[in-house]
Amino acid sequence: MSGEHTHPEIAALDTEVARLNAALARLTAQVVALETGHADIYGRLEAMATWYHYSGKPDDNLVVKAGAYKMVDVDVPDPPRSGVLELHMLYANCTLSWKSGEDDGVIRVKYVREDGDDTGYQDYLVTRDGVMGSPGSFLITAQHFELGKAGLGGRWWIRCGGGLSSITLTTRYCKTAQVG
Repeated sequence: MSGEHTHPEIAALDTEVARLNAALARLTAQVVALETGHADIYGRLEAMATWYHYSGKPDDNLVVKAGAYKMVDVDVPDPPRSGVLELHMLYANCTLSWKSGEDDGVIRVKYVREDGDDTGYQDYLVTRDGVMGSPGSFLITAQHFELGKAGLGGRWWIRCGGGLSSITLTTRYCKTAQVG
């Protein structure tokens, strides 16, 4: 006899260790797959997050004389992301000043991107007798939407004409949001 003894319990333990190692490898693969899926889901949720900013309201008034455009003195930071829906809104309460004997006027707003691209034009026709609310006031809620570009913001501009000699913007603010 060589002095070696066979121990069936050691062979059974070796088989069990091999089975447990295989199970551990399967579980490790499942954990890796779950972590990858979690990272993918988290990335998609982060991409759907909304960025929003409100300009606040200036305390003073802004006078816009008939003729040339004037930049509205409310602003928000440049948007942080590209390729998502970007929404812009301007609210302006306008006190109307009329030229003598005139009853019809026009107010035009536009959104101008920082790269100089004018867009989002909107015209508002006003009549002296058609104004509602406070005497001689007209409310604007202009909106523009586009596919956003990180770091490329813009500003709202306004002008008046026709029978208007000027408009005075009292309460005014803008908002921008990115959703996607």
